[in-house]
Amino acid sequence: MKTKYGYTSVYLATDSPEVARLAQRTYPKFHFVTQAIDRGWYEDGSNARIEDRMKGLAGRNLRERIAMEAVADLEVMSRCDAFIGTFSSNMGRLAFELMSARKNYIPPFVSLDNAWCAGFSARFSRVFTRNGFRRIDC
Repeated sequence: MKTKYGYTSVYLATDSPEVARLAQRTYPKFHFVTQAIDRGWYEDGSNARIEDRMKGLAGRNLRERIAMEAVADLEVMSRCDAFIGTFSSNMGRLAFELMSARKNYIPPFVSLDNAWCAGFSARFSRVFTRNGFRRIDC
């Protein structure tokens, strides 16, 4: 993205404070931006998925905070110029789809895992192209 489009600013949506610090140390030529929140409360010392870690947090009346931080990340991600992330993540797919809808075109993207697929959970999906609908096998 840097070579092709000249992008040097990155919005980093992460639940890990260590990932944010490591990104800046590893890639000093980039400017990383994250939400100005304390991400430490997400950590529980395990490598469990955030969904599993949140189950324990939800009992502490933090559902609203979890939701607001997720929505804020989603809102900012959807306003970026390009997307680098995972399409296996609902947040990643939704951010990319909102970004595309806001721009009215498919922005530059790199998926770190799966190809993007409309109706990701369906075995066969239909996508709309300039030539009408076509069936794709996801």
